[in-house]
Amino acid sequence: MLDRSGNRNCTGKINGPTTGQYQGGGKFKGLKDFTRQYVQTALWSSAGENGEPLDQSFSAEDIAPSTLKVMKTDSKKFLQKNHRDVGADMGHAGHDFWLTRNGHGTGFWDDEDRYGEDGAKRLSAAAKEFGAFDLYVGDDGKIHGGRF
Repeated sequence: MLDRSGNRNCTGKINGPTTGQYQGGGKFKGLKDFTRQYVQTALWSSAGENGEPLDQSFSAEDIAPSTLKVMKTDSKKFLQKNHRDVGADMGHAGHDFWLTRNGHGTGFWDDEDRYGEDGAKRLSAAAKEFGAFDLYVGDDGKIHGGRF
């Protein structure tokens, strides 16, 4: 179904939660919100050498361009495969994607009220397929990341 602006509207109920809007051509309404919160959660939940959360001393602007590109690409790929289960709160989904893929004590699996029981299971499995992605501060003072 198309909405008034001609975008494919995927806001119907699927296993409980409402979904975000897929706009065709790999574009998603809310991708920026998803990615922004994914990056913020990454900084908040990752620690530097001193054990302090990275977001205490760094921001998204401090992430090396190559690392930020991977984070954006992973966000887009995740949404392309899972947009029907993600729901309308794209920021929260970005938060849960980071936490789940990195094996933190909460994430999609812990939020069945938001994603529905089946949706939470599918999203958790999909996030884990991406594997862990760790951040660290490089010798250049920039935040780098990778799958180690």
